[in-house]
Amino acid sequence: MTQGWHAQITLKPGNQDFGSIVLSSEDEGELQGVAGLVEMLTGEAPVPES
Repeated sequence: MTQGWHAQITLKPGNQDFGSIVLSSEDEGELQGVAGLVEMLTGEAPVPES
């Protein structure tokens, strides 16, 4: 059972020339979010697309 909120997350690119990236619970501990870095570098929090 996954300890996090999601068992799988699919990142879909805005440019359809690129494929989707699928992250699963098997990747846990191997990946780090970059939203904090984006906020630090730009001074603005990333805004999720609706």
